Amino acid sequence: MRAGAGAITPVHANLRLFLQSLPARHVDAVILLDSQDWMVPAEIGSLWNAIDRVGKDDVRVIFRTAGAASPLESPELRSL
Repeated sequence: MRAGAGAITPVHANLRLFLQSLPARHVDAVILLDSQDWMVPAEIGSLWNAIDRVGKDDVRVIFRTAGAASPLESPELRSL
């Protein structure tokens, strides 16, 4: 883990805007910690579209939510 620690880029900013600034297929992994809990469905959809664009074919996404249900399962998000 120590050897790979230099490959981590912590971002304390609007993650969607940061991801949109990166070239396509540039990211290996994304970790979201409670960030989706306060977002409206359109914002969540925009974030995941950005992740899809910058993520490599084998991108890994880990997310944590404080809610009982995943925000990705909301009916509003499915319609986007």
